[in-house]
Amino acid sequence: WSSDVCSSDLSIGTKTCLTFFHFMMQNISKALTIGLIMIAWLTARSGDVQVGLPAPDFTLKDEHGKEHTLSDYLGKRVVVYFFPKAETPGWTKQACGFRDVFDTYIEKEIVVLGISYDKPEKLLKFKKKHNLPFTFLSDRKKKVAKLYQSGNFLFANRNTYVIDKEGRIEKIYDKVNVNTHAAEILKYFENDDK
Repeated sequence: WSSDVCSSDLSIGTKTCLTFFHFMMQNISKALTIGLIMIAWLTARSGDVQVGLPAPDFTLKDEHGKEHTLSDYLGKRVVVYFFPKAETPGWTKQACGFRDVFDTYIEKEIVVLGISYDKPEKLLKFKKKHNLPFTFLSDRKKKVAKLYQSGNFLFANRNTYVIDKEGRIEKIYDKVNVNTHAAEILKYFENDDK
């Protein structure tokens, strides 16, 4: 198509014709990129994962291969947090943050479940290496991350969901500071309990 236009009107000049098509291709590329970003954003913000709605139920295997189903924890508050990958610096800080204040989570009877795409064996190795006292779940098929709008092609997004005793989503953390996240959630619980 472009060669027909360029050759059919030589008065435009080859340089002008090539500049025109370069301009068109850049704008088409930008429009497609913006369109894809908008679709991804709209998709991430739509759906049934919202504060006040029931948390989508799921069953995943933990670091030992034992299955855990979210609805088994009805009657307890649950923190479900998605993380990109075991043994990455940011995630290590986040996990160790939970570890360092985990006694308070136990006192408040709050269950912590960390979910990534890692294999159970890798999660077990990581848990042992850093002496992490809570449960890790392996979402190898990426279905739960997608269900919770935390899915990405290579890694799960770093999001956290606080689920109340009735199984409803109580709070969503889309932006997470890996250095203070575990303490921030405890502060939320303390303020909520008042």
